Amino acid sequence: MRSRLIAQVVATALVGTAAAVGGANVAVGGASQPTASQPQPQDGYTCQVDSDSDPLAATFLGRYTATGAPGGATAAEIVAYSRKTLYVLNYQAVDVVDMRDPANPTKVTSLPLPQDPTSVAAYKGLVAVAVPAATKTDPGSVYFFSKNELLGTVQVGALPDMVTFTPNGHHLLVANEAEPNSYGLSDSVDP
Repeated sequence: MRSRLIAQVVATALVGTAAAVGGANVAVGGASQPTASQPQPQDGYTCQVDSDSDPLAATFLGRYTATGAPGGATAAEIVAYSRKTLYVLNYQAVDVVDMRDPANPTKVTSLPLPQDPTSVAAYKGLVAVAVPAATKTDPGSVYFFSKNELLGTVQVGALPDMVTFTPNGHHLLVANEAEPNSYGLSDSVDP
């Protein structure tokens, strides 16, 4: 049986950093220049890796460019994929992108958030988004969405920086940076 892996990369100017893909390395992001051993996608945004023929071959499939940040800048940095849908972190939102046709990714909606999100995870349509508090030493939150509707929020530690579902989807793991507001000063707050 032929095995295919589609790697979707959704930031601007991406070429170079190697990521392990089924035992092979393929360039899917970063700002460094590619080496001779790294594939060079046509525009660095999206590539398809065929591990049965040439694990280092990459071909352009399509692109999605996040917009909405102040000044028209793009803000995509972290994505999650579930049920042919891509969840793209953006400026104070998560863009929901239909990926049924990878050649033509289509934004369906944006899920608004009170602050810039730091991480997103998806499991069978359930989406978890980490959002720090306005004051970085205060507890942050994880927002849960299903079918593009907010289900609720859960308070977590300061500066939630990464979320991921366990393989069975029964639990969500949250990594909190809990970074102090300063170091060694009399008014330092270390959560």
